[in-house]
Amino acid sequence: MMRGRVDANLQALVPLLVQSKDGQLHSTVAVLDTGFDGCLSLPHQSIRELGLEPDLSVNVIMADGQNVLWDTWDGYVLWHGHIRNILIFETEETPLLGMELLQGSQLIVQVQVGGDVLIEELDRIES
Repeated sequence: MMRGRVDANLQALVPLLVQSKDGQLHSTVAVLDTGFDGCLSLPHQSIRELGLEPDLSVNVIMADGQNVLWDTWDGYVLWHGHIRNILIFETEETPLLGMELLQGSQLIVQVQVGGDVLIEELDRIES
């Protein structure tokens, strides 16, 4: 089970370990974004520090309907105890954890300042 916290702005924050090109795990904190259908977004500086390999650019439709071309990177994250290969979107904003990474998980958020954010793998719940 993964645990995070709800901050003073009522954002659900989740600590993550992202693997660098040299295999080291680096910690980051991502905002849970149920409107983001990708896995993870990271700022350009973080991507550069991790030494990630570029993947492709994809057309993304934003919440306001605007089309944006986003660069993506081949990356790895520790997820439910396993290293998982994911597509990381480059952004200049706060890291975002999206719904694709949450697929196969149960999410519980206590929506109050200091509330728990719990992410559990569905296979473990159902067995």
